[in-house]
Amino acid sequence: MAAHVCPWWLAYTFDNCLRRKIHPPERILEQYVKEGMRVLDAGCGMGIFSIALARLVGPEGKVFSCDLQLQALEVLLQRAAKAGVAERIETRSLDLRRLDLTGPLDFAMAAYCLHEVEGVGLFFAKLFPLLKPGAYFLLIEPKVHVSKAHYSQIADSAEEAGFAPEGNPPVRFSHTGLFRKA
Repeated sequence: MAAHVCPWWLAYTFDNCLRRKIHPPERILEQYVKEGMRVLDAGCGMGIFSIALARLVGPEGKVFSCDLQLQALEVLLQRAAKAGVAERIETRSLDLRRLDLTGPLDFAMAAYCLHEVEGVGLFFAKLFPLLKPGAYFLLIEPKVHVSKAHYSQIADSAEEAGFAPEGNPPVRFSHTGLFRKA
């Protein structure tokens, strides 16, 4: 991982009700995620997107929420239980360059985290075979913290792994990319 990984407790400053108003998770994700899907939230932190994904996949779906920090995953599970969706979420503590998951996945996302991963190409190389053909990957990175050049390097790594760019969905204050597995 990168020399600097955002401490799990700092997530309280940006994983809160204000962020849910600025970045409404269900509205951002509803066009890509349907009931019964198996989805990945890579670098999930305390679960702002994982809980929304769990609502969208419904009781027959599954969300795999992966983060390097156990404390963040513990908070995520507490929040998911409070939201009534904990049984739909499976957490994994892991380095994103070593995705220890089994496919096939219908959708994957990484929000505000890949800028912290050194060798991000390894993440995409591991992710690509896990996704079903035609599945989407959504990349979101903060403009305040990630330069356009750094974001472009991350997006280029996705393309080098075989993902086809499909556009840049609007997410406030963010660099975004929507990619599809051909």
